[in-house]
Amino acid sequence: MGRHARITLLLAGVAVLLALLSLWPRSANPPDTQAAITGISSETISRIRIERPGAEAVHMERHTDGWRLTAPLQAPAHPARVNGLLSLLGEPSLSTLAVVVTDLARFQLEPPNVTLYLDDEQFEFGDSTVLDSNRYLRYRDTVHVVADTVYFQFHQDPGFFVDTRLLPPDTKVRELRLPSLTLTRVKGSWHAEPALPDSDDAAHDVVREWRSARALTVRRLEDAPDAATVIVETADGTFQFQVRSSDTGVILARPALGIQYHLDADVASRLLLLSAPAAATAPER
Repeated sequence: MGRHARITLLLAGVAVLLALLSLWPRSANPPDTQAAITGISSETISRIRIERPGAEAVHMERHTDGWRLTAPLQAPAHPARVNGLLSLLGEPSLSTLAVVVTDLARFQLEPPNVTLYLDDEQFEFGDSTVLDSNRYLRYRDTVHVVADTVYFQFHQDPGFFVDTRLLPPDTKVRELRLPSLTLTRVKGSWHAEPALPDSDDAAHDVVREWRSARALTVRRLEDAPDAATVIVETADGTFQFQVRSSDTGVILARPALGIQYHLDADVASRLLLLSAPAAATAPER
């Protein structure tokens, strides 16, 4: 290769590097003093809205007993995933640049890929950065580069934001009616009909499983035949589930909420597949 060709290649490489660096905004904050995007406390937020092009908007509201989805589903919200969204308020800004209208499309911010509203505060998410896969985020008059920690949540099914617990925390179960077994709380002890195997803790263990059970995933309700019904009577009301089979385990559908809980086979067997011959009662612990 001739000298002239080598110089040409070198200059071309420099030009490409400069082009890449031009997409990286200058840092306004030294690495050890990176300021948060906002100074807003997550405790003051009462409404969340996620808007995605071509998809249904997701709405959540804070209630006295926790966060709830209000659209497109109505169900208790997943606490950890809500907290993940709220953590954006204190997310460090790795670097910033002032909003220039002609620049926004370059960062996929005009229009934005996703818009998140925390009360009336608006956060617009754009493309990932070229060099380190962080994320461009517009907040008010500034484009920030932030760690890409929550963006993946925005492209999930709305059921992703539903609490995976089958029952609310600290639920007091009074009666559990399974397809082949009924457990009833009578004067501080559990009565099983038909009788459980000879174990003092058998009835309590079944109830404990229900109180702590979590689904692998939660999805929007699908049309499918019901195999059986489970009814859980609690101090706060009645929970009814329709049992359905699936390729990977068991589905417990909640038609009243328009959702279905997907369980793995092991959890499903502990919740539903119970044998029955010998009486047992045990105090709830």
